Amino acid sequence: MKKTIDDGYTNPSSISYVEEDVRKRLLAGQAAFASNWLYMYDLVNFQEQESQVTGKVKISLMPAFKMAA
Repeated sequence: MKKTIDDGYTNPSSISYVEEDVRKRLLAGQAAFASNWLYMYDLVNFQEQESQVTGKVKISLMPAFKMAA
């Protein structure tokens, strides 16, 4: 995560975001993804009056990997 901030892929302010901050960024098309509750899916994908990404949002499992010892 730190590397994505250092490399400019992640907004440094995001480390202090609460759910509402994440939702606003996603609706505005300012976030590539959000690991949040399912309620957000309907808001960003089906609320054309509010969302800049209507019809462009998908749900997927979060990737996982083993940590090196």
